[in-house]
Amino acid sequence: MKKIFGVLIAMVSVLGITSLYLSSCGGGGGGDDTAAPPTNGAGAGGVVIFYQHYGAGFGGGESVQETKDGGFVLTGTMALDASSSQDIYALKTDKNGAVLWSNMYGGISRDDGHSIQQTSDGGFIIGGCGDCSPGPGPGQYNFYLLKLDENGGKVWDQVIPGSSLNGAYAARETMSNGNSTGYVLVGSDTNLGVSLIKTSPTGSVLWQKSFKSNTPWDVGLSVEQTADGGYIIAGDYGSAQIWLIKTDASGNILWDKTLGPGEGFSVKETADGYIIAGRTTIRTFSAPSNIIPGDAVVIKTDSAGNEVWRRTFGGPEDDEAHSVALAKDGGYIIAGKTLSYSTGPVDYNMSWQWEDVFLIKLTSNGSTSWQKVKGHAPNISDGGSSVYAVSDGGYIVTGNSNAWSAGSVLLMKTDKNGDTVNLGENDLTITVPSAGGIINFTNATDVASTGVMAIKNPRDVGSYALGLLIASLKNEPVTNICASGSYSFSPAVTSLAPGSTFTLTLADCVDDSSTPSQTISGTGAISISYVSGDPLTATYTLQTTISALTISAVETGGTLTTSITGGMYFSQASTAGSLVEQSQWMTSPATRLTVAETENGALRAIAMGPFLLSDSINTAGAYSYGTADQTCSFTATFAGANAGTDLVVTVVTPIFKGAANPSPASGSFTVKATDNSSVTAVITNGVVDLAVDTNGDGTVDGHLSVPWSLFD
Repeated sequence: MKKIFGVLIAMVSVLGITSLYLSSCGGGGGGDDTAAPPTNGAGAGGVVIFYQHYGAGFGGGESVQETKDGGFVLTGTMALDASSSQDIYALKTDKNGAVLWSNMYGGISRDDGHSIQQTSDGGFIIGGCGDCSPGPGPGQYNFYLLKLDENGGKVWDQVIPGSSLNGAYAARETMSNGNSTGYVLVGSDTNLGVSLIKTSPTGSVLWQKSFKSNTPWDVGLSVEQTADGGYIIAGDYGSAQIWLIKTDASGNILWDKTLGPGEGFSVKETADGYIIAGRTTIRTFSAPSNIIPGDAVVIKTDSAGNEVWRRTFGGPEDDEAHSVALAKDGGYIIAGKTLSYSTGPVDYNMSWQWEDVFLIKLTSNGSTSWQKVKGHAPNISDGGSSVYAVSDGGYIVTGNSNAWSAGSVLLMKTDKNGDTVNLGENDLTITVPSAGGIINFTNATDVASTGVMAIKNPRDVGSYALGLLIASLKNEPVTNICASGSYSFSPAVTSLAPGSTFTLTLADCVDDSSTPSQTISGTGAISISYVSGDPLTATYTLQTTISALTISAVETGGTLTTSITGGMYFSQASTAGSLVEQSQWMTSPATRLTVAETENGALRAIAMGPFLLSDSINTAGAYSYGTADQTCSFTATFAGANAGTDLVVTVVTPIFKGAANPSPASGSFTVKATDNSSVTAVITNGVVDLAVDTNGDGTVDGHLSVPWSLFD
């Protein structure tokens, strides 16, 4: 029971698996010139697919869009060789990827193109950074706005001083009643706050807003005009958390939300809120040894910015979701990069060599439709920076690839399934399993929480039973245990000696006067097999057999009902009040300890055995569940699982909670099914990372991140 035994966990149903900001500027050049870029192909439904390279030298694509004529336009950065400064690069192709025009724009110093959009007049607007040479002082890291005609010719440009760190990360045309009202840009200002700038249709600044968290650095990385005429911004809060900001049409902040650790690269408005793509850790200029690998994260919020669901993806290395778009079927398409599926091990001094394009398709409720990884192996850079849902049902992705020295700007067209052409030698094409095993992304959270039950249940049940026995031996008042009702032993407990057996009876024992309480009834037997020391003191050893349990608990005023049956061996050793407890499956008679709970008509049952588990709790109240390599075999029935699923939980490191902490600080365990599908849980300060292997091949297929509160 949740309060006394600590074994009941709220039913969980999880759908889906649940330069600084350039995701893929690892570079061009140095690739394999012997292999020519592949020709176009046909994907599912006969749509055009291709994987092409453009430009020359070093650089990559940053932003892509389908154009009104059915072709594609992208922008990025390009340096003709290692000694040249980097300039803005723009490219227009037809629907087959054939070049219609390409241009480079910039001055003597470095210039970056981060964002491109076709404008209402048929031309294009590029947002980026002008005069982006490193270093302090005026004229550095300016916002840059470049207007092109439909053929890529420069119409005008504007340099907006006073920005920092790569200028404008995003630029969008603003509209009112079908007419263009200018442009909006977002980035970071010289005060290290989020900078939102509104210009006229000719690029003159109309107003500029700054949003600051009073922490080291804030930045806006994505901006979109919303249906109400205002703006939604995604970025970083204090170089630590994903930040979502909503403003009105004049740039006045309406609300803002921090959405957990990491950074938000891309945001889109949906019919009922917003969808954000990013990563779970911050990328910094730190030395490679200080890099903390992150996972790709996708977060759905309601219209007020409150989180509705969150999904994380990736493996043991660094992964990120850099761009999100609304798919034609009402779901979402996400593009980014992954290091987790390369031939590794990854060298973070040259991590770009292990990058591959990471493409993820989600349904509207966050379930995973598929995950695709595309690139070259070994040691060739391929990364995705931007994705757009194409009118034919496929997807267009830009990024970088150094597979061929002829060009480093990547443009990849896929079909609706995320598939593109085979790249021949060194092709890397992975469809990450999203289902298929007994353990999958839909039930991984419930499987892991059931694994926690298997680790905790024996100790909680045994410790409770022995606690009642020792309380009775001490002649403590029944009201110390039962706020109303009673518990008793037959015969009365006057001493504990090997060979003695006591029958426990709980008669409508209300465990607590607070709400919600539980009314507990039932019987069980406790036999003493070994005693040393005195259980009335703080130092003793007591070994018992607990059997014939038939105990039930009903939550007062709630819908939760629990039954506990079976039995086990249980020992308790106390030294100055610190307990070491061990529970073991009873092999004779062959009785499994079973805990079954029903809530709102849903059954969750777990029958445990064989098992051997050791736990400890100290006088300060810190506890540790399990010891490394200890296992518990169990059969479970729970939401999303086959009835009577056989599983084994193995403790990797003990689940440890400090006395003052509401949730465990550390611990890890693996739950494996009979088909070798598995979920491995790693607990860090109350957050549980779930690594899921859905097909049992020993490779992590994806990650979920959930709070410990779902398990407790």
